[in-house]
Amino acid sequence: MKCLAEVVLYPELLGSNGHMQEVQLYIKFIENKSVELTLVTETNTYNKTSFSYIDCLLQIMLQISTDVQLNFNNKVRIQQENRNSIQTIVEIISVVYDHSDEEYYLKFHLSTRAPSGKTICESSGQEDFTIPLQLLKNQMKAEYNICAFCENADFMSTGNEDLRYGWYCLRELSEREKDIPWFKRVEEFHNAIPYVNAFHWCPQFKRSDRSFI
Repeated sequence: MKCLAEVVLYPELLGSNGHMQEVQLYIKFIENKSVELTLVTETNTYNKTSFSYIDCLLQIMLQISTDVQLNFNNKVRIQQENRNSIQTIVEIISVVYDHSDEEYYLKFHLSTRAPSGKTICESSGQEDFTIPLQLLKNQMKAEYNICAFCENADFMSTGNEDLRYGWYCLRELSEREKDIPWFKRVEEFHNAIPYVNAFHWCPQFKRSDRSFI
């Protein structure tokens, strides 16, 4: 199938035995709204194709062990008390089991830390990435210059939407109908830039008043 976009990341994998290693995570967005993930560790390669980044990552982590976690460092430009700075947001992804519906989900833990390593702000959420993202933003009392809070970004609320790597950038559209539901303007998404990282930034960033909670 045709590759529409690809990303390579270098997170750290913490094993159930306490061993930490740097790994390669290859994300390939392909036709038919599918995503292929390949995770390369010191000893194995894991591969999965599914309908979203989040589902692929969940399946790969379950292949390794329910006790592993992936650690990412995300650089984000923020505005706080009228000052701009680059902040590292630590993203820790683990697997949790929900006994109420007998299903496994991804848990996102986000935090910011002082130079000493001490945690300043932190938040957690299951399955929906934007909940801990909004909670962290509220704690920091800051504005984030990222796709998830950009006027040009949007998503189709289908129930299977991926709000980690499934944003659409509509910056190249000359005309938009922002005041009608997404399902009445599907053509906009067909002409948008797909598979955008929630933490992505571009020079055409325009801050929105979007809130997820």
